[in-house]
This record gives sequence, C-alpha cells and structure tokens, in this order.
Amino acid sequence: MVTRAVALAVVLRVACELAPGGEAAGTPGRVDAVMLHRGQAAVTRVVAVPAGAGPMEVVVTDLPERVVPESLYADDVEGLQVRAVRYRERAVVEEPREEVRKLDAQLEAAEKSLRDLGRDQDAVRRKLALLDKLGSFSAAATGEDLKKGALQTAELTKLATFVFEQQDALEKQSRELDERARKGNAEADTLRRRRASLTPNAGRTAREAVIFLEKQKPAPAEIRLGYLVQGTDWTPAYNLRARDGSAEVELEYNASIQQLSGEDWRGVTLTLSTATPTLAADPPGLAPFRVSLETGAEARASLDTLRAERERRAAEESFRSAATEEARQQAEAAANTAAARLNVLYFRGSPKAEELAPTEHKERGVAAVAVAYPLPGRHSIESRSDLQTARVAALKLQGDFYRLAEPTLTRYVYRQALVTNKSDIVLLAGKASAYLDGKFAGTGTLPLVRPGQRFTAGFGVDARLTTRHKLTQRQESILAGNKSLILTYEILLENYSPQPLSVRVLDRIPMPSDGEIISSLTETQRPLSSDPLYERTEKPNNILRWDVELPAAASDEKAVSIRYTFKVEFDKNLQIDAGRTIAPLFALARPLEPWRVEEAWSKDDTRLAFVVGKPGEADRVTLEVTRGKDGKNAIGRRVEADLSGYRWLLLDIENQIAAGVRVAIGLSVGKEWKYFECMPTYVGAGEHPNVVFDLTAPAYKSEATTWQYSVRPESLHDVRAIYLVLYPAAAGTVVLRDAKLAK
Repeated sequence: MVTRAVALAVVLRVACELAPGGEAAGTPGRVDAVMLHRGQAAVTRVVAVPAGAGPMEVVVTDLPERVVPESLYADDVEGLQVRAVRYRERAVVEEPREEVRKLDAQLEAAEKSLRDLGRDQDAVRRKLALLDKLGSFSAAATGEDLKKGALQTAELTKLATFVFEQQDALEKQSRELDERARKGNAEADTLRRRRASLTPNAGRTAREAVIFLEKQKPAPAEIRLGYLVQGTDWTPAYNLRARDGSAEVELEYNASIQQLSGEDWRGVTLTLSTATPTLAADPPGLAPFRVSLETGAEARASLDTLRAERERRAAEESFRSAATEEARQQAEAAANTAAARLNVLYFRGSPKAEELAPTEHKERGVAAVAVAYPLPGRHSIESRSDLQTARVAALKLQGDFYRLAEPTLTRYVYRQALVTNKSDIVLLAGKASAYLDGKFAGTGTLPLVRPGQRFTAGFGVDARLTTRHKLTQRQESILAGNKSLILTYEILLENYSPQPLSVRVLDRIPMPSDGEIISSLTETQRPLSSDPLYERTEKPNNILRWDVELPAAASDEKAVSIRYTFKVEFDKNLQIDAGRTIAPLFALARPLEPWRVEEAWSKDDTRLAFVVGKPGEADRVTLEVTRGKDGKNAIGRRVEADLSGYRWLLLDIENQIAAGVRVAIGLSVGKEWKYFECMPTYVGAGEHPNVVFDLTAPAYKSEATTWQYSVRPESLHDVRAIYLVLYPAAAGTVVLRDAKLAK
C-alpha cells in the first residue's frame, strides 16, 4: 500500500510539471560555459531538474537559431540517467530573441510610417488632379464668357491665383513627402539588413531540446546540456610595444571574436580553442586512392629591364604602405619576382628575360597545433554582427633589437627584434600591431610560436637609414666550352642620424638547383657575419649577411660601402634562368570544359563575349565587356585540380579599359561544390603579368559566412571549377593571357 502511494505521488508530481496540453513545462536554463572553436562553439547550459523520481521529460527552451541539432547531448549526473535528447521546432507568434523582437518592432513602425506616407502621397496626387480639372473647367468657362462678351477679369484672376497657389503648395508638400519616403525606405532597408545579419531565417520559430531522463532520487537536481552552434569564430590579434634603447617587448594577446549564434553568452566561463569538436563515435570510411599522370608545361613571358625595375619600385612602395596582410604578401611576392628578373637580366646581358613567379623569402609554414586558452573570470559575449574582443594574456618578453637592410628588395631599413617566448603560452599565428615609443609603427604578422621558441617582431621603417644596391661590373668569358660570368655589386648604406647605428645587411648570390651551374662568392669587401644561427641556416642557401656599424651622419660621400663579387659558370650553349617555383594552372588540372560565360551572375545588362586562344596560346582569353548599371560578370571553367600545395594564383592580365577593372577569383570545391570568392582587387589599364591572389588568406566569402569576406577556401585538394569574376568600370577589352600557381 505504501509503495502504491509513493508511486501515485510521483505520477501526480510529474503531472504537475506538465503544461495543459500535456507538454512538459519549459525552462531556458542558463548558459554556463562556452568552448569557442574556429568556426563553431561548444555551449553548455545548466538546466534545473524538478523534484521527483522516475521517468520524466525536461524541455529546454530558447535554443539559438544556429544550433546544430545533431550535436545535442546531456551528461549523466549522480542519481540521474539520460535516456535520450531530441531536438524540435515549433512556430511562435513572435521571435524568441529580444534583440530581434526590438528590430521587428522598429521595422513594423517604419513600415507603418511608409504606409501612412503612401496614403498622404496619394491624397496629394488626388488634389493635384482635382486642381487640374478645375483649371480645365475654368479655361472652358472663360472661353464661353469671351464668346458672350461677359468675361469677369477680376474673378478669373482670383481663381487663377488660387489654383496656382494651391498647386505650388501641393507640389512642395509632394517633394517633402517624397524625401521622407526615401529616408523611410533607407531606414527600413537598414533594419532589414541588421535583422538578416542577426538571423538568416525570416520565420518565427522556437527551438527546443527535450531531455528524457530517469531520476533515482526525488530531490531537485541540475543537468548540463551541451550543443554546438555555428556562426562563431575567433582569431588572434596582437599588440607589440617597445621603446627605442630598451630590450623589453610588451606583447598583448587578444582574441577578436565573431558571435552570430543567435544567443547571448552572459557571465560564462570562456575557453578559446583551435581544436575541432569531435562528436562522431565511428571512424571515417577509407575510399580508394586513385591516381593518374599529367604532363606539365613551362610558363612563358618576357619583360625588359626598365619594366622590371619599375615593378620592383612599385612593389617596394606597396609593401611599405600596405594596410593589410594580404596586400603585404602580394607586394612581397611582386618584389621578389621583379628582383629575380633583374638578376637574370644581368646574367644574360640582355634587356629581356623570362617572367618568373614570386618566391617566399621568409619562412611562413608551420605545423598546426591544437591549444586551448581558458580565460580567467567570467565573460559576456553578445550575439551581434560586429567584432568583440577578449584578453588572452599580457606578456613582458626580452628582445634582441637590430636594423635590417635588404637592398635587393627595398631601399628602406626596418627595425626588428628577435624575441624569445619565455611564457608557457602558445602564440598562434595572427595579425600584430606594432608600437614604438608609444607611436604606431605598422602592422605585421606573428607566426606560430611555442613556449621557449624565438620569433621575429617588426617595428617599422627607421627613417634615419637608407640603402642602395647596384651592379658595378659584369664580365663574360668563354673557357673550354663553359661560359663564365663575374658580377660585382655595391651596397651603399647611409645614416642620417647624429648617432652611430648598427645594421644587419642581407643579400644573395645564385643558388644552383642542379650540378650544371657552379656559383661561388669570390670576393667581399667586408667579412660575412659569424653569427652561428646565420652560418647554420642561411649561409648554406647562399644568403649573404654583413653586420655593419654605421658612423654618425654617414651620408652622401660618407656613405658606407659593401662590395662583393661572385662567379657563375655553366654550359656556353645554355643560358641561365631563375629556378622555377611556378606551375601553369591548367597543366596541373584536368580541364573538363572550355571557358564559358556565367550569364546567371550578370548584374543588369552587363555582358561578356570572349574568344579563346590564338595559335600556340590555348589559354589566352580575350573578353569584350559591355557594362550595365552594377557591372559584374564571370567566366567559369570546370577542372579537376589539387591546389593544396600552392599558396598563390597568378593571373597575367592585359587590361584595355582605361578606367580599370576589379578582378576576383572564385572556386567551387568538393563534392558539394561549395563556392568561395575572394575580395576583388583593382587592376588598372595596361599589362599586369602578376595579379596575385592568396589561396590561403582568410579573405574569401561563402554562403556559410552570409557572403562576408572572412574565411579561407576549403578543400583545395578537390577543386571542381574556377571562375574569373570581373567588375568593370566601363565597357572595353580585358585579356587573360595566362594563369599560374606558385608555392
């Protein structure tokens, strides 16, 4: 009898937790912890479980819009076992989120105001139409009075004055209403865009999790519900601060957070992670490894010396003034390309040389690591479109400061510091802002730095120093079937400061890629550096380094000189060229289709007509652009390509449109044909042999980012199609002469 009474009490208690329709009463719980990954976040809510024992359901309400339904789970706790967790949606009268409800209210008020304005405009139009009829009637009546000789001039003047005054007043009112309607439409459009940025779904839907559980103890309890949300991301951002003459570097490690999940995280424990959440219990399936053989072809082009020098100068200035990492990488690539071409021109003794692709001077590639940063205290991160920040760490590190000159690439001398990470924190690769003596010195990047590892930090140009690089002598001779080239270069260093300064100078001599070329440094005016790290890592690659002390005010005739001579020998029947670091795009891909115009991408009446190839130039595409109002069109080509080993895509473009054209590339990848398009770059009139696009930069838009430029393209090992997207400023001709890939 006692057992039945207890069971009945439990049933009644559970029934009390049910809503009138038989549904368990809902509770939102509270968001307690967030593990913020790259591209998604793992959220944990603490949910109260009511008193009682036995089977029951707990409904967790107000799940975010971008929740991943398959990721819902709940952990067992003492005295409580989870049987299942399921996800459901139901229609509601109004949006569950308060921020969206406020926007809906503002949007409704704006639309009501527009409707009222529309009615006022209709009323003004009716009044104007009535005045027109009155004027027509008066004109007809005046004609009759003239025939009868009974025209009343005073009355006619009074009536005409009345009509004109009313028309003027109504026309003024109409213009005011039109202006108010224009502003109202703009305000409503802004509200709609803000709402769309917060929620991609226009419908009003409540999202809930139903937890089925078995409760052994009657006391109230708490359970933790976990799930993944999309629309979130974070990236490292650094501030580096130093003072001239001090060896200390202050490093501020921040996280730039994007949070568009659809729920606010208030007072949560926040952990930043680079790991990927793993929910799958089964391993992936292993597919067959199919391979094929492809043939390659060499790139072609020729440029004269003046053009190469102009390109190097332009790249030098672009690098110095670049505001973004992407622009800096492009300028660095272009500078190395032009410098290599100039070296080849000197070797050949000719005003022309083959076009070369950029090579990287600095080591950038690092292995990926999975780290987590639990942030102290509790944090509040709202779901909104703008970026938010959180402090990860503030470190004081020691640095070895020096000034670096690379006269082959630039005449400017840069401040740098070799800093050791003496903390136990892994510093992820990210953008860095540098400050010297409290003043902004520029932006750069920090590589992946492990505890105890050293890294180089840049602190901008030292305007007190300049450098020049010139070829002073070239000797060519033939001996026993070999051609011998002896070249002498001079580097001039100028110091405009009243204090002596030390400079680290870097240059290079040819690094043969095979045994058919012999290259050697025969003479140097100053001894090379004896730094052990340089001798182990850079000197074997024929990088030259001098550590020079510049006297105070050493400029003009007092400039410090470094002369060096090197010798290159090779078969007299051959000519020297720079080592290839590029590959033609379509030699590494299977072109399944020829180029075709993507008409569906056209805006307004913008159109392309094109002709492919000339004899011996199968990849040359000549495009005739007819520009519409918005000016966008694209050509596409299906391929099967693995681009994962390449960093840059280079286009050789001849633009005959005087006003210029903006150019972007698009990629469709994977079996789902996910589309990624990069931020367009401006191409002026003329020949542009190296329009560079970084395939690894987080500057691509996709459907997953609501078409914001913020991600890297995925699945570069499985590219299915490539597109050239044009935004012409006017009608004209654009010629795509070649497409290449560079490592």
